[in-house]
Amino acid sequence: MIDTNTYEGHSPKPWRRKVNQTTYSIINSNSQKIASVPCYDRCDIDSLLMQDAPLLLEEVKELREKYERLHDATAELLNKHFGSSFVKAFWEAIE
Repeated sequence: MIDTNTYEGHSPKPWRRKVNQTTYSIINSNSQKIASVPCYDRCDIDSLLMQDAPLLLEEVKELREKYERLHDATAELLNKHFGSSFVKAFWEAIE
């Protein structure tokens, strides 16, 4: 699993692409160039991925929070109806 804490303090979103004939540059919200991708077969797609990195990171964090809430609610419900041994076996089976 990715340690998202590694990215704390990254340049704030939105990031945008600046395109010229030979490179795609990624520009942060402070108008600073933070990366450049030389053009080759997939440079357009790769630069889109780089541009969306802050959004993807945000999505990962939101999904983890939702998963934790779902995990806790499911464990509570299963424990209430089936007991702690069932809950333990259930989580072991799906992880």
